[in-house]
Amino acid sequence: MKTPREILLARQRAAEPKLDALTRSVVNNIVASSAHPSFSLRSLPRSFWREVILPSRRIWAGLAAAWVVIVVANLDFRVGSPRLTASISPAAARNFMSIREQENIVTAFNSLPEPAPAEPPKSRGPQPRTELRTEFYTI
Repeated sequence: MKTPREILLARQRAAEPKLDALTRSVVNNIVASSAHPSFSLRSLPRSFWREVILPSRRIWAGLAAAWVVIVVANLDFRVGSPRLTASISPAAARNFMSIREQENIVTAFNSLPEPAPAEPPKSRGPQPRTELRTEFYTI
């Protein structure tokens, strides 16, 4: 009587030639496909879409939504637009004016010429050395 191990080994030995043939055919297909790369400019958009856009669809959708919000905000909140000036309160207008004044001050300050470098201090001659303290300890 055969043990289960012998039965499994006999089945494996019988399947080895089929598995070897399958392995050879797969390896030959891989080698053949890598020998002739299928790169062309016509397939570039499709491969770009498949490899870059599709794996991260949610991220791209979020970025697109953020850009839409930015564009709408830019178009809606332009300075001097009648819609914006009609809704500005007097306190907000004063804040805008003070911010503009501060920007003018900063630009005026930045346009000032650079000050001349200071002269190095002149030496006053040799300085006195400190006296070393000697201490005696008695036991």
